[in-house]
Order: sequence, then structure tokens, then C-alpha cells
Amino acid sequence: RFVLEDAADRHPAARDLLSAAEWLDGTLASAREAVVGHHRSLAHPRVAERLRSLPVERLRDAAPGLRTAGLREAGYGSVWDIVAASVGDLDALDGVGPQRAAALSEAATRVARAVNDSVQLRLTEPAASGLVAALVRLADVTRAARPLKQLVARVLPALRADLPATGPLTGRLAWWFALVFSEVALAVSSRLRAAS
Repeated sequence: RFVLEDAADRHPAARDLLSAAEWLDGTLASAREAVVGHHRSLAHPRVAERLRSLPVERLRDAAPGLRTAGLREAGYGSVWDIVAASVGDLDALDGVGPQRAAALSEAATRVARAVNDSVQLRLTEPAASGLVAALVRLADVTRAARPLKQLVARVLPALRADLPATGPLTGRLAWWFALVFSEVALAVSSRLRAAS
């Protein structure tokens, strides 16, 4: 990126490539976030249901030696109850200090991650249509971005070595940058916009 910014100061075509690369990064990040968001919204109710069914004593599976005595009596009977509680809430319970509260919260988080990782979603469910659409868009954007990533992987090392020594870009080098950067940026941008 530093090399592209340096080159952008020297030639408009490099600026165009930098702009396309930033747009590409943003588009890929947005597509990934959409997949994660859809997955989370579908998985969350299932994860919560499973955590509600796990007795609080199961936290000892994630943290051997962790004391769970008194939690059930205080209204924290499931792993979900601990996940939903703040460390301060737990610390306020009789017999639970700050260290135990933090350990309980950490164990609950570990169990919640394990349950989340084990949740399987059926993409054929009507509720999964948003996730399927987000996955298709991510696949399309990733596929369309591959040529630019491959070009950058091949050209960037040479640019890093050569650009600082070039000074202002003139003549054939400027022509080469203009041609390569403009064609690649235009091709990739149009493919990505078509995939969006």
C-alpha cells in the first residue's frame, strides 16, 4: 500500500489502481461481514437454546476445578445465564469474588464458542435465503478479485524495489504504469460491480 501511495503521488494511473484496490478491500470486507452477520442471526437462537439447556455445572468441562456451588441458588442455573451476566453481576453474588467471576465468564464464553462452532445450519431452510445470497455474493466477489490479487502478488515486489529509484515517472515507465494499472483496474472494477 505504501508503494502504491508513493506511486499515486507520481502518476494518476497508480492513483486509479490504489483507488480500485481500496474499493476491492472494502467490497470483500463487506461481503465477508454480510456472511458472518447472516450466519450469526440464524445461529444465535439455536446457540442460545442449547446454552439454556446446559446446566451451569457444565462450565467445569471448560475450566476444570471451577467452583459452581451457589450459582443455581442465586438464579444462574444454566450456562446461558452466565453468558448473559456481566462479570460485575457475578462478582456481586455472595461467595463470588472478582477472580471467580472472571473465570466463570471466561468458561461460559468458551462453552458458547464451542456450541456456536457446532451449530449446523440447513441452507435449504427459507430463513437461510439471506445467508445463501451473501455466500453467493462473496464467492462472486472473491472470484472477480482473483486477477487483481494475482497481479499485485507478481508486480508489487518489483514495484517495491524499483519505484523509489525511479523519481518522477516519465516516458516508457509512465506509459507502462498507465496501461497496466488502467486496464487491470477497469477490468477488475467492472467484474466486481457486475458481481455485486
